[in-house]
Amino acid sequence: MKTRLALVLVAIGAAAVACNQSASPVARRQADKMLEAKDSGRYAPGSTSDPMLAMTGGLKIEVKEVESAAHEVQRLADGAGGFIGNANAGRNANGTPYATLAMRIPTQRVPSMLESLRALGKVTLETVTTEDVSKTYFDLATRLRAKRGTEERLHGILATQTGKLSDVIDAEREIERVVGEIEEIEGQQHFFEGRVAMATLTVELTPTDTTPAPGRFAAIGHALHDAQAAFLSSVAGVVYVLAFVMPWLVIAAIFFLLAKWARVRMRRTPA
Repeated sequence: MKTRLALVLVAIGAAAVACNQSASPVARRQADKMLEAKDSGRYAPGSTSDPMLAMTGGLKIEVKEVESAAHEVQRLADGAGGFIGNANAGRNANGTPYATLAMRIPTQRVPSMLESLRALGKVTLETVTTEDVSKTYFDLATRLRAKRGTEERLHGILATQTGKLSDVIDAEREIERVVGEIEEIEGQQHFFEGRVAMATLTVELTPTDTTPAPGRFAAIGHALHDAQAAFLSSVAGVVYVLAFVMPWLVIAAIFFLLAKWARVRMRRTPA
């Protein structure tokens, strides 16, 4: 089963790139609006009516068959335009099968996905949290615009540089440093864009507990079982005591018989 589950749950990769790229234009347009509002003096951090929300959630579900349920989670993720970002399946120490799947789906599909997942079995735990990353993303956009302005000015200085070669080299090094910072900021932006566009839902699948419910006479059965255990424990205690005392009783009996035999012999001996 573990091998089959692993083969089903390895669909990870190209879909993530495509989904993250589709989110970038929307997030960047919102960042541009924030910057325009700041320039006009109308922006206050956290006051935007269209916040950037990163959503995460988790469900623990008891299902009849873990393997078939894992197949269904994979199908639901694909149907929602998402993918399985991470998967783990196997058996615990008791031999009970389990599967854990982390799906990435478009954030707007989360409500319908939760309904579909609840239909898989008995939900024992469900959590959904959102994080407003608007200010963090806005700060990154502000830093990025400043760094790009610095890069343009450095290129202008380098284009008109007529001084020593060392000054040209220093300017090129400074441009290289600024470009590296720009790429780092853009990478952070991509990270937040992906979090906003694609929610993460972690689904833990375990088999339904098949232990039969206790009957009406279960308490009497437990009481009889406990009484039997107590009786056997008492008998074991008596046997232990007898096993410890018996050798000494045998030795005492031998000495008693010897002493009695000696007294009888002494009485029969003539004076």
